[in-house]
Amino acid sequence: GTGIKEIKIPDTVKKIEPWTFSSCSDLTKIELPPTITSIGRNAFWYSQALTTINLPNSLKTIEEDAFAGCISLTDIIIPGSMQTIGSNAFAGCRRLFNVTMQEGVRTIEDNAFDGCIRLQTMTLPSTIQSIGSYAFNQCTMLRNVLFLNGNAMLGYDVFNGCPVTLSASKG
Repeated sequence: GTGIKEIKIPDTVKKIEPWTFSSCSDLTKIELPPTITSIGRNAFWYSQALTTINLPNSLKTIEEDAFAGCISLTDIIIPGSMQTIGSNAFAGCRRLFNVTMQEGVRTIEDNAFDGCIRLQTMTLPSTIQSIGSYAFNQCTMLRNVLFLNGNAMLGYDVFNGCPVTLSASKG
């Protein structure tokens, strides 16, 4: 490992580039400034000790595989500024049980939460326009999903392997 446990990114940074903190096995906490607009592909891939990350309200995109394999991550708040959660963004985050998506989130790409086996409930905001194929694949404890936009476009087998009850609400 790198021995680095905590990082505070300075306000001058606007994007976390691809692979920046990939496989940082000792990294437990990262603090992002309110200037970050994008987290690049594989930016935190398999940073297996990562438990805490704040996603600022300036964030618009989490690219593919950004947090894939971050097995110690337990909860995350997706800010309303977010436009796209990339494919496999949180895939394999086995301890992730609490995901809060704020109003404003628009797109969840394919396999975004694939294998998040501790995830139990999910409220999808009214701003969600599309959810990609297998977005919640094998989230084996996901039991309740509330769609606040019953008209969102769904990909193929979005909830494959989930014992889920879906409900929709308009308004």
